[in-house]
Amino acid sequence: MNMILEKIASVASAADAASDATALAARFTGPALELRTATYKIRATDPSYDAPVPIPSGSASVVLPQATDQWPRTVFAIVSNPDDMTVAPMSLTLIQDTPRSDYKVYYAIPLEPNTVLPPVAPVTVGTAILPNDTKLLSETPATVAAGYADILAIGEQSPSYANFDAEGDTLRTAVGAQYKAERSTGIKNTATLTFGKVAGPGKSIALATNESGAIVSLNIRESVTAKVVVEGADVTVEGGVAAAAGLTRSLKGVEAIYDYQLLFYIPPTGDTSKIKLLGFAQGLLTAQELP
Repeated sequence: MNMILEKIASVASAADAASDATALAARFTGPALELRTATYKIRATDPSYDAPVPIPSGSASVVLPQATDQWPRTVFAIVSNPDDMTVAPMSLTLIQDTPRSDYKVYYAIPLEPNTVLPPVAPVTVGTAILPNDTKLLSETPATVAAGYADILAIGEQSPSYANFDAEGDTLRTAVGAQYKAERSTGIKNTATLTFGKVAGPGKSIALATNESGAIVSLNIRESVTAKVVVEGADVTVEGGVAAAAGLTRSLKGVEAIYDYQLLFYIPPTGDTSKIKLLGFAQGLLTAQELP
């Protein structure tokens, strides 16, 4: 597996340097490919936009394969660069579609600082993928995705708020309800700023852990819409949104779509522990002027 991961890191490094989505597709697919490709497009216009998070080139500290003789097959791995603390450890969810095809990265999610993974089976044993509606966990992957999206939207007002561990969750600090409220009040009174939930097309992948919980990778999205509400007024468009939309001012407004790839630990049924965000990847996908 380390040879596969080294090849993936090499392909990602070269593709990132050249902003080459075609080369990237040799080893990436799904949400991981879509977000990196979008970043390449934005950086082609705005080189100051943040580059993709590098894929660490070190050996895997965790390898958790799906125990099956069928395809497609899934493998979860944690990789890091022990000699380079500037690159965060990253979880990679790999999928091999057929016995002869290469493993491709479906999710590439950097871990939160000081994340401790729950105990998992050794690589020689592997694990099972749990269905999206499994009753073996305190919440299903589907309800976790919806619940966390709700927390990002309305914070403590969400019915799901008490079910998730807020400690160490830097994503909700960065883009959560307080951030949204500050952005909304900061916009000029000739426009409105609204945030909406958008379904993420990525499939949820839940891998059982030793203590009957699950490590779950999933995908949600969010829209941010700045709309002009006073005739003759305009909105200023900046940064990556300007690059993605191809304009710096609009008399109508702009909608931007952001992607969130999330890694959670979900406890087993009957466990009163909270759901824990283990890591996330996020970035702008698209932006366009309102019709």
